Amino acid sequence: MTMVLERLSGPSWSVMVWPGRRLVLTEAEAEVIATRPFQRLRRLRQIGLYGHAAPLADHTRYAHTIGTVWWTAELMRSLDDPAADSDGPRHLAAMRQILADEGASLDLVVRLFALIHDIALLPFGHTLRFQLGLIHGADSFTRCFRRAVDNIGDEIRPNMADRPSAEALLWHLELAVAVAHAPRLLAGHTPAIGGPRLDTEVTDRLMPVLTFVYDLVHGVYGADIIDVCWRDLFAGGRVWDLPASLPVAGQIIVCRPGDPAWPAPGRTMPASIFRYGIQAMDGDRVLMDRLTDLSATLDLRYEVAEKAFFHPRKCAADTMLDKALRSVDDHGGGDLSAGRPPFTDLDLLEMGDDAFLDLVAQREAAIGEGVRAARDLQAGRIWPEMVHLDGRGLAALEDQVCDSLTAPAGRSSAERRLAGELGIPAEHVALRLAPRRMQAKAPDTPIGWRNGQAIPFDRLCREQGLPLSAASLPMRYAGLRDLSLYVREGATVAPITAGRLIEILRGAACA
Repeated sequence: MTMVLERLSGPSWSVMVWPGRRLVLTEAEAEVIATRPFQRLRRLRQIGLYGHAAPLADHTRYAHTIGTVWWTAELMRSLDDPAADSDGPRHLAAMRQILADEGASLDLVVRLFALIHDIALLPFGHTLRFQLGLIHGADSFTRCFRRAVDNIGDEIRPNMADRPSAEALLWHLELAVAVAHAPRLLAGHTPAIGGPRLDTEVTDRLMPVLTFVYDLVHGVYGADIIDVCWRDLFAGGRVWDLPASLPVAGQIIVCRPGDPAWPAPGRTMPASIFRYGIQAMDGDRVLMDRLTDLSATLDLRYEVAEKAFFHPRKCAADTMLDKALRSVDDHGGGDLSAGRPPFTDLDLLEMGDDAFLDLVAQREAAIGEGVRAARDLQAGRIWPEMVHLDGRGLAALEDQVCDSLTAPAGRSSAERRLAGELGIPAEHVALRLAPRRMQAKAPDTPIGWRNGQAIPFDRLCREQGLPLSAASLPMRYAGLRDLSLYVREGATVAPITAGRLIEILRGAACA
């Protein structure tokens, strides 16, 4: 088995992830990349429809995942540095042994999870899942992740001549699936994540390692978010690099039930887990520069949301996609409000963004010439915003009204009323209400603090009165919530005030 793992971990070919930064891929990664499920990531844009506002933002999930692997390797290198004054090498040795007992390599699991962490995304993934709440069901992530990894396995088996290497690679991919579900597994949920080899007993033994890998790659502060800031901010016109203090500040934290940084309240098993966080102490001295740099990095993730996800032109494009999907749905394609969309998540798992938009446009064209949201979107004819309500304006709307607009049928009903007021077809009116909760994670990165304690970053800021923004980040994300009314370009309409818009929305909600 040692020879097999060495072969899988050996160098294959190198790729440039950024000017001056190259990643040498392992044999295992090269095999995964050479599969159709992974190549589909080339056809998924990292920031969805933001390219209508910033042409540089047409970079893909493929580029992002390769970059995430690069950052993962950098963070692991810092943790494994014997010159560093930390317990990193000792804890890594313990985790490597836990996985070695299961015939696996920690370093390979880390890199493979980084490589496939976005493999379950559907076209316009975050737009549909978080901002529109369409097509994705409660178990979509689990089912899509399982299907994508199974499809990768179906290609790897016949393509790898060395059977033991193929089986070892498939086992590491199973472990990466378990990592993707680590927070839910730790909380006591039992999603169907793997085959017979990855049963509950094995998962329990591996839980201390799974939580560390998840934090390192996909946590609030980890390789994924670093690449998001690095790459997505550049797409929006800003050059940024990770502060040099943070990689060396990385720390492996042993966390036990009842500790401040224990992420599963009420759970007392396992006896301990490993987590990835930031060491903020040097003896008795607080290293505030590290906390400031961490806070600034999390602020940048908010800036990506503010500038990219909530860019007015992207919001209009997202609304047009929503409008097109609801039009297809309203004409017999499904029942979005009842959780039966016109397209299944597993069908869409085979598509890229453009193929999906082509399909929606074809279905839309079959309805009639007046239904044009998807076709206008394909042509770059973004509908202009007619009325906008920011957070203060939304405060005038009751929860009942907002709740009605979160349902696809509620938006369609309100649009019909607005169309009557404006004197134009309902097909040319679109409403957008940003979700109550964005996809931002709580800024609870474990911080190594006094007396060897690890404390979630947001809690530390509150309790210590630190002048950092971590504690207020959820409120800032919530403050991005807004509502907009769009009318198709060229439509002649009577003006409508924000006050009148609110009246009409109240009437539609009560109907």
